[in-house]
Amino acid sequence: MKKFVAFLAIISVLIGCNSGLWSGDKNETFTFYPGQVLDGEWWRLFTCVWVHVSHYHLILDGAAFLILFFSLRSTFGLRLLQVQACSIGSVLAAWWLTPEIQTLGLCGLSGVAHGLMVLLGFEMLLTAQSKSTKLLGCSLVVGTFAKCLLELGIGPGVFEWHQGNVGTPIPECHLGGAVAGLFCGFTLREPSEESKEIRNTFHGN
Repeated sequence: MKKFVAFLAIISVLIGCNSGLWSGDKNETFTFYPGQVLDGEWWRLFTCVWVHVSHYHLILDGAAFLILFFSLRSTFGLRLLQVQACSIGSVLAAWWLTPEIQTLGLCGLSGVAHGLMVLLGFEMLLTAQSKSTKLLGCSLVVGTFAKCLLELGIGPGVFEWHQGNVGTPIPECHLGGAVAGLFCGFTLREPSEESKEIRNTFHGN
C-alpha cells in the first residue's frame, strides 16, 4: 500500500511539472537556467529534474527512474534524500562542466537515474549473499561510470538515435548523478545489520 501511494505521489509530481507537454507550452518556469537561479529563482535547482521536453523524454526518463527508485532497499524517506542528492549532483556537474547550459538549460531525470543505478549496484555489493548478485552489482557501478565516460568522450553523437526527442543532451549531468550516487552509497544508506545490532544492544542497556 505504501509503495502504491509513493508511486501515485511521484506520478502526480511528474504530471504537474510536465503540464506544459499537454498544453503545448514549454516548462520554462521549472527548468534550470544558471542566470535565473543566481537571480533568486532557487527552486529551479530542485524542480528541473522533473521537467521534460517531450512525451518521449518523459516516458523514457520516468520509466527508468521508477524502476530504479522502487528497486532500492532503503526506506522511502531515505530514498527521497538519495534522489535529491543525485539531482543536485547532476545539476552542479552540468553547471560546472557545460558552459552552454547558460542558454540550453537543463531538465530531465536521466542524471538522477544514473545515480540510482550506481546506488543500486552499491547496495547489491554490500547486501547480496550470492557471488553472482555481487558481480551484477559491481557491473552496474562500473558499467554506469564507463557509459558516462564514453558519452563524454564521443560527445553529442552518442545520442543521435533519439536526438531532438530529448532536447540537447548534456552528458555531464549523467556523470554528476553517478558520482552523487556513489557518494550516497557511502553516506546516505541504511545501516548494516552489524551496526543495527550494536545500536540495539546499546539502547537495550
